[in-house]
Amino acid sequence: MPNDDIAPWELIRWVRSDDQKALVDAIRSAPDKDTRSKYKARLPAVTASGVFSKRSASALVEHSGVLIADIDLDENPQLIESDQFDAIRSALCDSERVHFLFTSPSGGLKVGVKIKATCADTHKAAFASVRDWMAADFGLVIDKACSDVSRLCFLSHDAEAHYNADAVAVETKAPAKKTLPPWEVAPRLESDGTSPGDQFNERADVEGLLRSQGWTTRNGKHWTRPGKSGGISGTLGVVGDCKFYCWTSSAAPLEANTSYSPFALFATFHHGGDFGAAASALAAEGYGERASAQPLPAKDVATIEALVSNALQKEQDSFRKVEHEIVEAKNELEAVKQETEKETVLGYLRRVNIANTDALEKREKTAREMVFVLPGIAARGQATVIYASPNSGKTLITCHLLHEQLKAGALGDLTIVYCNFDDDFIGCNMKGRYFDNTGLILIDNQLHTPEDAVQMMEASIKDGTAGEMCFVLDTLIRFVSDSDKQTQRAFTGLVQRFVGAQGTIIALGHTNKHKDGEGKSVHGGTSDIRNSFSQAAILELESDPEAVGTRQVRFYNDKLRGMAKCSNTYSYTHGDEKNWIERVQTVRNVNESEAKANIEQFIETSQRNQDKAIIDAIKYMLSAGPMPTRDIVRATGDDIAGTHKDRERVLRQYAGKDWHESRGQNGGTNYYLEDWDPPNYKVVNMVPWE
Repeated sequence: MPNDDIAPWELIRWVRSDDQKALVDAIRSAPDKDTRSKYKARLPAVTASGVFSKRSASALVEHSGVLIADIDLDENPQLIESDQFDAIRSALCDSERVHFLFTSPSGGLKVGVKIKATCADTHKAAFASVRDWMAADFGLVIDKACSDVSRLCFLSHDAEAHYNADAVAVETKAPAKKTLPPWEVAPRLESDGTSPGDQFNERADVEGLLRSQGWTTRNGKHWTRPGKSGGISGTLGVVGDCKFYCWTSSAAPLEANTSYSPFALFATFHHGGDFGAAASALAAEGYGERASAQPLPAKDVATIEALVSNALQKEQDSFRKVEHEIVEAKNELEAVKQETEKETVLGYLRRVNIANTDALEKREKTAREMVFVLPGIAARGQATVIYASPNSGKTLITCHLLHEQLKAGALGDLTIVYCNFDDDFIGCNMKGRYFDNTGLILIDNQLHTPEDAVQMMEASIKDGTAGEMCFVLDTLIRFVSDSDKQTQRAFTGLVQRFVGAQGTIIALGHTNKHKDGEGKSVHGGTSDIRNSFSQAAILELESDPEAVGTRQVRFYNDKLRGMAKCSNTYSYTHGDEKNWIERVQTVRNVNESEAKANIEQFIETSQRNQDKAIIDAIKYMLSAGPMPTRDIVRATGDDIAGTHKDRERVLRQYAGKDWHESRGQNGGTNYYLEDWDPPNYKVVNMVPWE
């Protein structure tokens, strides 16, 4: 509803009506994501959190005091099971904090809540409170994009949409302390009298605790209760670090729709929910601080003090030389600083100039020999982006080349870190099997996010290990948005810093859906992203994209630096019954003469496919017998395809293949099909009439 205002109760009345039923049914029954997106774009939408002069957080005119939480099936797979979906929906409708609720177009939930917000910043703070409340009380994960005050909400059809005019607003809490990523070392804190339960929460092997009670998992995050072979009965680490959320009522002694800390699980499993008894048992095993202790005898205290004193003295003596060297280094640094403060800009530039023998020799000692990670395409110490259309084989070719280089030991001490965030669980496992025992490190979205990979790269720049790694980003769109300039600047800066630290990046991106004037593919995304890479290549499909069998693809330069040629051609088998590993094993390099013959055949086949309607029309006309060129070219009718010029070209181009030609009596050209025999015309001399 462009430029219109709508109240929450009007929104729900609209959702309950049948206005969008047919379209929503089509979305929910669509066979793929692209089709769903196409239909979804036709739905009406609202900016539920306020009135805007334009759709932008900075253009907020007035906040509505409402936030719609998107509960997607991808992040909440427990909702796929109808009994759990109904139980969770019922629990949400019973909550005094839920203002309205309806099933989303894709089958998830849209939950409207009242919040106390007036601007984009207070909206984000309120979002954090709603997110934590949903996680703690219902075990649900909210789409983080809902923190955007200008977030667009597509309406849906739900005849039983819930509405509560008297809902209570969710109070905004102070933001929680940010947790460190797993690859950063947390600062050590002195003990402050931690309880046995607190220490158990920090140290416990929660997965082991669950498995000991018969729970099973395929990924460490989604768990199935004892006695059941499939389905999601609980989640671990989704609603909070180390927190287990039980969904089912059939997993006694755990209760349904309840969140458990590791200590709560221990107490429930082993002490019938008696937290006091559980704490006592853990204290006996050494958890927590000792409540009290008998003082040691004076002589023992004196002995201990002497031992400590001697140890400290010995340590001090052993480090005396090191301390002396540190002092000297500090003095030297201070002297350099003082000299630097006195020197002119020209003097400074002469001192840091690298165009001299000493500086060059020092730099060349640390420089690496040119090594190709992907032969002729991606070099070590550079950032390379490969653009290709979806399903054209870029991942297949990349994995094949990486495997060949690793198998040949051509990469030396370089470690490949493959960030596979564009595959499902089975696809990731296939790649894991393919790269087993090669030394490649494979991470996926089961335990990590693209943000984690970015932070790992940042951390490796700081700890000096960037030069030992090549990060493969599959695919680029998972790491940087084409529409968000802020994330683009952050990402392009990271690429340049990582390469500056001698790191290597290979990113797999998508081409634009529109080709250039010559029919060639062009890179997708913005030029800013492409320009941040050292070099770029286009992987062009040179075979029929719909055909089953052998495909041919060729690399073309899009941005070249160094010795990369980006002109290699490869083929692989596509569209048969082979699995991914069997298909990647069909990849082979194609020589220039074979590649040229294949592309000529592809062009010929493509042209014939385009001409098929004209060929069929001409054959139809010739089925009645031979016809001269003029009659075929000028023929009219509903069954006649192509222009006059097209039919004339097709007649000549496919003569000898689809039909034959002969000379007519008047010197013109006639065309006929294979099963027609042309007459043998004889010249007869005329004599005068007698």
